[in-house]
Amino acid sequence: MGLFPGVEREFHFEVDGHKFGGRFPLPSDRRNIDVIVSQRLGGTSLQSIPTETYSAEYVFVTLNYTLTDRPRDFEGLDFADIPDEDFIVKVWSQYNKLQKAYQVGLKKNNRTVVPTKTPGKQSRQSAQSVSTQRVPDIAERVPD
Repeated sequence: MGLFPGVEREFHFEVDGHKFGGRFPLPSDRRNIDVIVSQRLGGTSLQSIPTETYSAEYVFVTLNYTLTDRPRDFEGLDFADIPDEDFIVKVWSQYNKLQKAYQVGLKKNNRTVVPTKTPGKQSRQSAQSVSTQRVPDIAERVPD
């Protein structure tokens, strides 16, 4: 069972008879994906890269990163090296549909109410000094 009941990070889907599976990325994974995309684009500023190029690279890297279960023919293969763009679009569409459903499930289950203020007595106590006695700094505490 995951962090949110009924919402699992693992997923599986099939495209044209090929079965894929993996785990949806955590925020730290999404940062890693962004770094990999940047490295693959040579660190060039986004303003100088066509939107289509960035989008395609983002799709390739995301699929490479998240799809850990692939058909044997796709093991070790970079999605950027698959010549059938329509197939990549189908895989991305399936992944993206599942990823959106995953995010909706997280939002529905994340209804934890976190108090924004502490009770009045605690806030007054924490603002007061615990002791008025001066604590000597380290130079004064070291024996001669």
